[in-house]
Formats: sequence, structure tokens, C-alpha cells
Amino acid sequence: MIVDGGAQLCYKRGTMHHPGSHKSHRLQDGDTASIQAFFDAQWTLYQKLMRNDYLFHTEVYAVLHRFLKSHFTKPYSFLDLGCGDAAFSSKALHGTLVSHYEGVDLSEVALALARKNMASLTTEKKFTEGNFHEDIAKRKTPADAILIGLSLHHLHTDGKADFMKRCHPLLRPGGVFFVFDPFCAEGETRDAYVKRWLVHIDKTWKDLTPAEIILVRDHILSCDFPESVSTEAGFAKKAGFARTETLWKSPDGFYGLLAFIA
Repeated sequence: MIVDGGAQLCYKRGTMHHPGSHKSHRLQDGDTASIQAFFDAQWTLYQKLMRNDYLFHTEVYAVLHRFLKSHFTKPYSFLDLGCGDAAFSSKALHGTLVSHYEGVDLSEVALALARKNMASLTTEKKFTEGNFHEDIAKRKTPADAILIGLSLHHLHTDGKADFMKRCHPLLRPGGVFFVFDPFCAEGETRDAYVKRWLVHIDKTWKDLTPAEIILVRDHILSCDFPESVSTEAGFAKKAGFARTETLWKSPDGFYGLLAFIA
């Protein structure tokens, strides 16, 4: 999560948005450096959200672990886009047949933590510095599983559809593209979603300071463009995925874990 409270720019591992605009902007070299600095500075806030499990990481990655164990009965490769510190990915992968792991993230700070958190996983590992959107656009190496967590909703509608089209040909037969993200209710507008979400945060995220709440609010207002589950399932079908499975939905109705089967 990155929030620039002054200029109201948003970055989530790959794209930058101006509030009120429906365009995603490709990062220039200078932008990447400055945005990475913002991300590294606010990593503590993101860690706080995870520590309090406000984003349901514990439940989600437990579900992911069970799916990986049952679905992949042979060694498989796992691509973790926007991996962050990979702490929960490490837990999900332990005890499965994963043979190769690659984590992609723009933040050097996050990747350094990811290396430590993945150290106990006895498999081939690679850590790549870069943003997820550009990585997928140039990637040639196939994978069995691709995960993007809490990042896809920062792309606008066309960007999400294009991203799925780029992911599908990278997956081997039977491969899975996992999306852990917030989702709108069916038929819900973005404005209605944002209003509902802000009320929820005020009521439940009690461990955050007033300043941290402002950062989160600014981030949501500037950067969050969630779709409904049915909309993303439609993107997946057009991209060539065989089917969509909803593996988990949060009790508050905001988050979900989807599996798109190639």
C-alpha cells in the first residue's frame, strides 16, 4: 500500500493513479524510485494491518494451502506477484509439493524480508525486483500457479481484463491463477462500495491511530477500483480460463479468494 497524502498519488506494486482519473500511468524511472521510497516508509503500517489480521491473511492463506495440497499432486512452480514479505505465502507453501518459488515486488525492503521468510522452504527460489504489471507483460517462463494478492483492484477495468489475458498463456495445463482481493457486491457502484468500506474501517480497525486511518482512507479513495466476482469471472472466461472457483469470502463481505483454472 502506498499513499501520498499530499499529491494524492497511489501506487500498488506496478501502477500509479490520480484520483478522479480512470487511467493507469506507466511508471518512469524517477517515479519508480520515489514511489518505492514511499512504499518502504509505509511498510510498517501494512505490517500492522496484517498483524491485526484486518485483511484476513490468516484465513485466506490457510485456504490457499489446502487448495495447493489437493490440486497439485506433482511438483509445481509458484509465481507470487506483489509478494511483499512473503510471510503468509511461506506458510501456504510449506507442506506442499512446490518445487520452484518466485516472488516479485518493487520494494527492496519487502524482498529482503521475503528472503528471510522463505529461507526455511527447501525449494528453488528467486526474488525479482519490479512491478507486477510490467513483469507479466514481458515474462516468458511458464508457471503452474500464479498468485496476486491485494493488488489487482488497483488496476482499472480494462487493465484487469488485459492482465488476465497475459496470465493465461503463462500457465501450464491445469494451472491456476489466484486472486486475493476486495470485491464489490453484485450491482454495487464504486461510490457505494467506498462508503460501505469507510464505515467498516471506522467501526473495526480500532488499533490504528487517527493519522493511519487518514492514510488508509486516502488510499481507498484514490486507488481502490474493485470489481464484482461475476465481472472478474467474465474477464477470466474471455481470457481463456476454463472455470472460476470462489475458494473463500470474508465474513464482512469485502474480500475474496478466487481461483481461475486454466
